Amino acid sequence: MYFRGLEGFIYSFWVIFFTITALVNIAFGIGVLYDRELKQRDNGKFTYFVNIWIWALATLLGGVFVAAIYWAIHHSILNPSRVPISKD
Repeated sequence: MYFRGLEGFIYSFWVIFFTITALVNIAFGIGVLYDRELKQRDNGKFTYFVNIWIWALATLLGGVFVAAIYWAIHHSILNPSRVPISKD
């Protein structure tokens, strides 16, 4: 009898966990698409390596980790257009 309640709790926990994970992944995927639209509109720049739809799909599947890679490539010093030019 005790284990039935515990099994239900564990099942509910995992359903809630995966639902929240899916919502976060969807939010990051939409964020990647929105970021690309802003970059293209403001600077005329495009994404590196692959098409934006591949980035969005990868973000939907990989979540925060792929979004971090997207940010590192497009918004950090790893981006070739953001490398500071030394005036020495």
